Amino acid sequence: MYPVIAAILGLALAFLIFPHDLVVGISPYWDNVQGDNAANWIGYEAFARDTWHWPIFKTTLLSPPEGVNVLFTDPIPGLALLGKLTLKATGWLPNYFGPWLLFAYALQPAVAYYLLRRLSLTKVSAFLGALFFLFVPAFIFRYGHFSLLGHWILLASLLVYYFVAQGGSRAAIYGGAAFTFSIILINPYLLVMAIAIYCAALVDGAFSRRIPVLQAAAVCVALAMSIVGTAFLFGFVEIGRPTAGGGFGRYSMNLLSPIMPQLSTWPGHEKFILDATRGQYEGYNYLGGGILGLILIAALFAWQPAKDFIRRSPALFIFAGLMGIYALSTQIYLGDKLLASLALDQFEPFAKFAGMFRSSGRFFWPMGYLILTCAIYAIYMRFGANKFALIATSALAVQIGDVRPLISSVSERALKAPHNLDALQWSEIARAHNEILLLPQFLCMSRNNRKYAYDFGQLAARSGLPTNSAIINRSDVDCAAERLASFKDLKAAAVRDNPLIIAFKDAFSRNAMALGQSGLACRETSFAYVCSPNESSIANIGPELGSLSTIRIGEEHSVAEGGEGLPFLAAGWSAPSQWGVWGLGPESVFLVAFEKEVCGNLAFRAKIKPFDLAAYLVKEVQVTSDSGPSVSFSIEQPGEQVVTIPIPIVRCTNSLKLSLRFFDLKSPHDLGFNEDPRRISWGLQSFSFQHVY
Repeated sequence: MYPVIAAILGLALAFLIFPHDLVVGISPYWDNVQGDNAANWIGYEAFARDTWHWPIFKTTLLSPPEGVNVLFTDPIPGLALLGKLTLKATGWLPNYFGPWLLFAYALQPAVAYYLLRRLSLTKVSAFLGALFFLFVPAFIFRYGHFSLLGHWILLASLLVYYFVAQGGSRAAIYGGAAFTFSIILINPYLLVMAIAIYCAALVDGAFSRRIPVLQAAAVCVALAMSIVGTAFLFGFVEIGRPTAGGGFGRYSMNLLSPIMPQLSTWPGHEKFILDATRGQYEGYNYLGGGILGLILIAALFAWQPAKDFIRRSPALFIFAGLMGIYALSTQIYLGDKLLASLALDQFEPFAKFAGMFRSSGRFFWPMGYLILTCAIYAIYMRFGANKFALIATSALAVQIGDVRPLISSVSERALKAPHNLDALQWSEIARAHNEILLLPQFLCMSRNNRKYAYDFGQLAARSGLPTNSAIINRSDVDCAAERLASFKDLKAAAVRDNPLIIAFKDAFSRNAMALGQSGLACRETSFAYVCSPNESSIANIGPELGSLSTIRIGEEHSVAEGGEGLPFLAAGWSAPSQWGVWGLGPESVFLVAFEKEVCGNLAFRAKIKPFDLAAYLVKEVQVTSDSGPSVSFSIEQPGEQVVTIPIPIVRCTNSLKLSLRFFDLKSPHDLGFNEDPRRISWGLQSFSFQHVY
């Protein structure tokens, strides 16, 4: 009865926090989701609607023709596979995300109850203790990553630990191994944590002589090899291909995170998250006032049973402690102060692991749950069931009150997203095409355009159309090269003959669209230029392209943020800053229309700053145009300077395509300065064209 009541309370909390149409999977909510929810859903639906491939979790509807493994869109792969089988068999695509959320909220306190019962607490005491696990802030905060809501898996792993380490039966050992192995179909982070807990059970079981040492070692090695082999078989790991896009050290846990109030009723902390790296929200591990109170009581008055609890499970606490240390990453912060910066990423095995599991702050979860379990156990053993009930009830009231701002924050995040597109109109347009291209694709676009990427991604998946814009994290994308290729040919990334092309305005100027493209009809919307080989299909989406921006000979044009020279930058440039822009990649292109026809040679005059670092300096540039021969030019000194480069003009022209080509460029990462992988050439502050007489 008690675990059922605990599960019902978990469901009640879920329905209190989240919109009902979210948790039951009703279409109006899920037809327009944003953020990680959208990434999960797009990956799932694209995988389900695609034909079968090998590896089995591969889809070529995302980032064709190579495709992606849907694990990297985090859709809970095992359920995605069941959903695809259901769709192929019945034509109905089930939405399992909402039910999974309900399942997670129900199992969180229910599994905690059985864990505490295993530790010999009475039914009532185990029930009261289990409710603390439901109100752990790190669990509630995790909404937005559906698979990671499965914190009950960690609690089940701790339960398996006690069956294995304290029982040692074959059923416990092999049943625990099977359970741990199955997590490969849920989430890789939870899998790694569960493996550590399970192997700790084998070590502690061997240490206490309940399990033969050779058997413990063999089972642990066999489990690890089975998981690694399955990961390769399913394509979750690919040799030679990066699986992450950096960020280790950024998505870490702050040393103060478990004890500093965050999203808490503590005055001034209702909306506060401790974040010294602009990524430590991934290490949000505040325990809450009630749980901290339990820990304090256990430390002051129940230290002996707490010490006994720890002493009986040395490997468990050591492994959990190591995961807690990993949560801090190699950049260790105490508040906003950097205490240490370690160079462990120079060691290849660690660097590989850190690249795959860059959000290290999550690895504190096992230790957090272990500390909570220890505190509950110690207080119960020290004071008995009656006094424990009084202490637990009081602490639980404090905990629930403390997490109210967190619950409000999560509820707000879960609200239905506003519509950015007219779904009916765009669906009709999509039906007239066989592919959707977003330029730039998700990994290269500005954050302002991501809301559209989510919408178009859902449109493509719903329509069964391939799209170049996969919402995954990869480090092997050359955004500058992709943008340059798209500038030269909008259809460069297309794999089919009739693509719908969405070129975002903050990446493509009207001049680039009008002067640099041919064979496509283009229309203008508020956020993008929409192009198609089929003009009639987009006729009603917006007006034709407006008039071109023109340049007057002799006028200087700024390319700082809001500058009048920005419309003439075509490809190979960074986003503008208050100073100007930087050239990115081996080629940076201008595309200009002159106010009057130009005859005779010109000079290109620019205020630049070459990229330099230590002894490295970008000196050489080759300037080519579509109106004359190329010219080589070089500088000798770093720093801001004005350069004047001759531009031969062999025939009169109204427009000019001018390319600056650089060779053997290096990135800040190549030079050991930081993690920025972009190959940088020259910074540009302003430019003009002059007559040469």
